[in-house]
Amino acid sequence: MNAYDFFLFASQSNMAGRGISCPQFPEAAPALISGAGVEFRAISDPSALFSVCEPFGSAENTPDGIHEPGMKTGSLVTSFVNAYIL
Repeated sequence: MNAYDFFLFASQSNMAGRGISCPQFPEAAPALISGAGVEFRAISDPSALFSVCEPFGSAENTPDGIHEPGMKTGSLVTSFVNAYIL
């Protein structure tokens, strides 16, 4: 069993992220350092933990709750996890 430091990233639309916000600054979110972090996917697959990937939370939409199709383009999560692990 692996041990992890636990961080909860939670919000409403603020966590949707805007990784590529305009043509002037087209940088995408960085790649995750291998093994640096995992995410729990409560909506799309609550059976396991998955490596953090961008756009973070993109599969976690539900028509009966938060529904932001196409709005999640990247976020601070991968950058934070990479910085924390270093």
